Amino acid sequence: MAGFAVIFLGLFNSNSFAAQAADATPADAESTVSVELFDAGFHRLPPAERMRRASAGYLSRIEPTGKPSVERLSDYIARYIEANVYDPRYTVCDVRAEHQPGTTGTVMLTGDVLVPRYSSGIESTMTGLGFNVARNAIVVLPQLPSDTMPYGEATTSAASLRRFPRHASEQMNSVPLGGWVRLLRAARPSDLDGLAARSTRRNPASTAPLEQGWFLGQSPEGYVGFVSSDDLHPIGNTFEADAMLMKPIHVALADSDVGLTVPLGAWLRRAGDGWSVNFQGKSIAIPADATVARARAATLEPADIIAMASPLMQTGYEWGGTTEHGIDCSGFTQFIFKSRGIFLPRDAEQQSIVGNLVAEGEDVARLAQPGDLIFFLNERGKISHVGISLGGDRVMHSNNASGVHIGQLLTAEKGTTEPLIERTLFARRVSF
Repeated sequence: MAGFAVIFLGLFNSNSFAAQAADATPADAESTVSVELFDAGFHRLPPAERMRRASAGYLSRIEPTGKPSVERLSDYIARYIEANVYDPRYTVCDVRAEHQPGTTGTVMLTGDVLVPRYSSGIESTMTGLGFNVARNAIVVLPQLPSDTMPYGEATTSAASLRRFPRHASEQMNSVPLGGWVRLLRAARPSDLDGLAARSTRRNPASTAPLEQGWFLGQSPEGYVGFVSSDDLHPIGNTFEADAMLMKPIHVALADSDVGLTVPLGAWLRRAGDGWSVNFQGKSIAIPADATVARARAATLEPADIIAMASPLMQTGYEWGGTTEHGIDCSGFTQFIFKSRGIFLPRDAEQQSIVGNLVAEGEDVARLAQPGDLIFFLNERGKISHVGISLGGDRVMHSNNASGVHIGQLLTAEKGTTEPLIERTLFARRVSF
């Protein structure tokens, strides 16, 4: 283990890691500093000293002993996820670090992530600990066969998302008839490894090979699990339901003597004076007198949001602030939604699980509508910032450089070297 004397020096003096943190600091103080590093005068320290403390504190959280070891690589990945991924149920961060035989501290990274910054963040963390990352082979999802549509519409009473690609596996979430699932990748034989590890004599895992047609998917709420294509009809884009069925109803089918019972919770679309639901690729009419709950989608115009924010325009950024004397990013979004009677959680991470997914990554600039919440990552892949879409690539938010202002996703802002779209995780829609 003598070779790790040099690696230990990197724990508090990782130039590459500190430089990445420093690049993000002017625009968003939340992007680099962990809660446990705070003291009363932290934000009065020089930027370089804040970055030194932030980097050292973060890396000591990953390796508390200060003595990195290739024998604990899996622990470092787990601690990265604990420190940066708010809720693993809502994303994919399945990464392995493998020690290269015959070397002291050279590793290769493999696995899947849903967010590019998880890949770069894990690599930076390993480098910060002093390891040499010889190859980063992490796959950024979605990665689908060329003949596979990116989404599927549920054509059963509930399309199940399961822990493993097996019908008998634990259900993680379900999507009602008419709802959609985002497809991330085709299932692999290795996805059954964990199922085999959980087997017991009383409840042995199936030794049958992986069945065709399973995919890793994501529900509108963000939950991730394996879904069978037998439960889905391929579609090209997401959509919003116009109503939800509140009482099961039996409808006749032209080509069936049995008909179809449309279940409680089915997603309905407007069709003339009534409703419709898609079933196995066909549009099924639902009577106008069916018991439904109409969707209350946010119909804000950019001018509405700007008017609600007018008391705070040009208000300076203040960590933890919620008033015109100083306000942070999540305090600002909380204020806007509170003015419409919706009480959001306090910080950006907590707000990131409210509402339904609208778009991810670069698609946010194309698909987000006024009133959607847009979430951003720091250099390590941690949700650290939130703003409110004004439609297109325009976003209203509060950051350290400019306070409350209107910015653009596709253009670098004051104090930054990259456009916000490079940090964009996803947009979520909360009904007013």
